[in-house]
Amino acid sequence: MATARPTAEVFIVPRFRALATLCVLAVSLTVAVASPAASQSSSAGPPAPVDPQAWVDQKDLTWDDYTPGPGQPTGWKDGSVR
Repeated sequence: MATARPTAEVFIVPRFRALATLCVLAVSLTVAVASPAASQSSSAGPPAPVDPQAWVDQKDLTWDDYTPGPGQPTGWKDGSVR
């Protein structure tokens, strides 16, 4: 008498159910943990910029607005520095 071999469905279905259960559990935990943090940060308003930009368009600048960069020699305009 030959014994029947189990089919692939016997092994796949329990693994799929276990994987689906783990995925649902992971998503529900993520939502539960993230929900209080999201509501607290939204009530405080948007965060301040890390590096607020203050700029002027180059076409509006004159030579009176010029400031030398750090370490740059200042005598280049009159020819004393080459």
